[in-house]
Amino acid sequence: MNAASYLGAREGRLAYLCFGWAYLLGYLLRSVNAVIAPDLVTDLGLSQSELGLLTAAYLASFGLMQLPVGLLLDRYGVRRVLSVLLLFAAAGALVFALAHSFVMLWFGRALIGVGTAGTLMASYKVFAERYPKERMPQLSAWVLLAGSIGALLSTVPTGMVLPLIGWRGVFVVVGLLIFLTVFVVLRLVPPALPVIAQPLVVQLASFKGIFCSAHFWQLAPVTLAFSGGFMALQGLWAGPWLADIGGLSGTAVAGALLVFNFALMCGHFVFGNVIVKLEKRGVALGTVLTAGLLLALGALGWIVLGGLPAWPPLPWVLLALSACTVNLTYAILARHFPLHLTGRLNTSINLLAFVGAFVFQAGIGKLLDLVTHAGLSKETAYSLAFGVVWLVELATFVWFLMGNTKPISPAAEG
Repeated sequence: MNAASYLGAREGRLAYLCFGWAYLLGYLLRSVNAVIAPDLVTDLGLSQSELGLLTAAYLASFGLMQLPVGLLLDRYGVRRVLSVLLLFAAAGALVFALAHSFVMLWFGRALIGVGTAGTLMASYKVFAERYPKERMPQLSAWVLLAGSIGALLSTVPTGMVLPLIGWRGVFVVVGLLIFLTVFVVLRLVPPALPVIAQPLVVQLASFKGIFCSAHFWQLAPVTLAFSGGFMALQGLWAGPWLADIGGLSGTAVAGALLVFNFALMCGHFVFGNVIVKLEKRGVALGTVLTAGLLLALGALGWIVLGGLPAWPPLPWVLLALSACTVNLTYAILARHFPLHLTGRLNTSINLLAFVGAFVFQAGIGKLLDLVTHAGLSKETAYSLAFGVVWLVELATFVWFLMGNTKPISPAAEG
């Protein structure tokens, strides 16, 4: 990469604030169902399965948009693509706010998923193009920090305003904020770098090189299981578990989720400031990733096996801290692919993360219904449902440790 294309300090800060704000709002909408779930059930009589499917609608549409978004980012640039997508997110929030049926709620949440599908990936593309590659893990962690602030706002702060404006009012306010963000994106995001024009069929064919890469498949299953599993639990099932198994009241659940997401925020902040120093001292990114995956397995295993601590949110705090390292898969893979594939590469990884999140989020709801209808206890139901997630994570962790990466095939260079 030509150093002349790097962003200046002021330009970089403004771009970061723009990406961070957009990702914050998107993450707030992704996580808010964990807090408003009781109101949705009361107002519309949703079952556990419907609640899981409703929350997973975001993940399904988000995931389906990943490959198209990657192609569009590489072809048309971040500023144009992100501004258009955010209009869909704003519209989806308003549809959700006005809905009076499960179908309309699902449609509104699906639109939100479409509209926020490019927030994080757009920032990753700009970071890869406009900064030295050594800064990628740090910059990524800082954007993820902004997302964790959004998750934080979806807990106690949202719970405080619910009695005032209701869950519908929350979605109206956030929808309007996203609409205003479109103008911020058009103003602050740097223009796309000149690219070598390629026919659409050539750009589409490049996905084959990505999905045929040994590097990609060493890390992609880990992303599917660990990132997908974390999103499914954070976005919905952590709240019900804290209420049903932890025995916390509605207010206490919101407080526990606040602590959970605060731990995530602090983890991203600390991680973003130390990862570059660790690598300079010879600590490989793969080593840090391995430690994070072990922490995630231990924390979720504690939740699955029971043995409730005196403070029920403790294992969830440990799980949040592990999430700070799992996203290293993006930075590691970015070093094995050419720069012009950045958008397509990142969205290919993200696609698998959201496939995992959708399957886990909907599947947990289905398993909970099946096990409780069979007459077993809630403790057993949660242990079985979360245990499936843990087993999938364990299998992909073993795969990651056993993986032997090979040179990228010529197809991946296309």
